[in-house]
Order: sequence, then C-alpha cells, then structure tokens
Amino acid sequence: SYKGYQYVETDISFTKDGVPVLLHNPNINVMARNPDGSELAQEDIEIGTITYEEALQYDFTKGMEECKGTKVARLDDFLDLCKAKSLHPYLELKNNGDYTKDQVSGLVKLVRSKGMEGKVSWISFEAKYLKWVSEEDPKARLGFLNIVSDEETMKASVETAKDLKTGENEVFLDLANKTEYVTYDYSLCEKEGLPVEIWVNEAFNE
Repeated sequence: SYKGYQYVETDISFTKDGVPVLLHNPNINVMARNPDGSELAQEDIEIGTITYEEALQYDFTKGMEECKGTKVARLDDFLDLCKAKSLHPYLELKNNGDYTKDQVSGLVKLVRSKGMEGKVSWISFEAKYLKWVSEEDPKARLGFLNIVSDEETMKASVETAKDLKTGENEVFLDLANKTEYVTYDYSLCEKEGLPVEIWVNEAFNE
C-alpha cells in the first residue's frame, strides 16, 4: 500500500500520436490551463487531436496553484509508480474513448511489459473493450461498469458480465452507488457467481 491506499483508478485516453495518457474527459479544457494559469482560448481541444508533445505545453492542474506545473500523465509512468508502490490500478476504458482493437491490445501488452500482468483490473461500460482485453490476456480481471435501475437492467448486466468469462479469469460487476434511488437485489449475482463492487459518484449523493 501507499499512504494507506491499496487501489487506484484512472481513465485512459490516447493522444494523436498514440500515447496513452491519464485523462477522464476527451477534451482537455476541463483540466488544462495555460502555463500562466489562464483558461485556454480555444474551446473543446480534444486530446486525440494533439500530440503528446503538444499536450506538454499545457498545465494540467485546473488552476490549482499548489499543483502548478503538473503535466498530463503517461500511462507507462503511472504503471511504474503502481509497481513501485505496490498499488493495484483499475484501468478504465472509457465509453467515449472510441478505442481501436489494436489500441486495447497495445495497452494489455504495455501492462505486460511493465510486469503488471495479473496485478491490474480492467473496467469499462463497453463490454466490447473488455472482450478485446480478454482476447489479448484470457486471465485478465474484468469489471463491467453499469448503473442498474431495475430488475431488467440487472439481468442484462449479469448476462453481459457472464459473457466476459473465459474460464481463466475473474469477472465482476462494478455498479454505481445509487441506493437512495434503487435497492439492489444481488441474488442473481450470487447465483451466477459474480462478485459486485460499488463505485461512488458524489453527484448521486447531492
């Protein structure tokens, strides 16, 4: 663990020249600022339209003075950090990511090259991306993300997750914490041998 933490989660995006970086939104404007801290003049600069070198001209601190000078982080550096600090990363393949199969395969190979195979969890709202991960690494731990609102969406989520099983891997459901709106019935998950993990979004608790 590192400072009491055992697990960390991040989202993966690609620059125009194919460098995987840590970024939640497809456009950089949410986090990026000019070196002097000012807002970007151009609206909606997507990370996929600029190279990694071009991304380095920006300060990815959302104007937080104490973090000034922080650049967009590369996935390979992040994996090195996780290995050094014995952290288990959850790598989210975003449903707005529009990844190619080759890109996903390359991510799995990067994890392998860093000696982190079997030490990461792959999560996504897009089952297709998780399927691609399993084709490159049948033992990869996969989590299908979803927001379940009723019995039907729970059944559909369970069926989707079951389809990700290779016979060699662990598959789990990664569900949103919306207990104030719906009470989950986990009996189907238990019946199918599907572990459940819960993620919390502050917006749901307002």
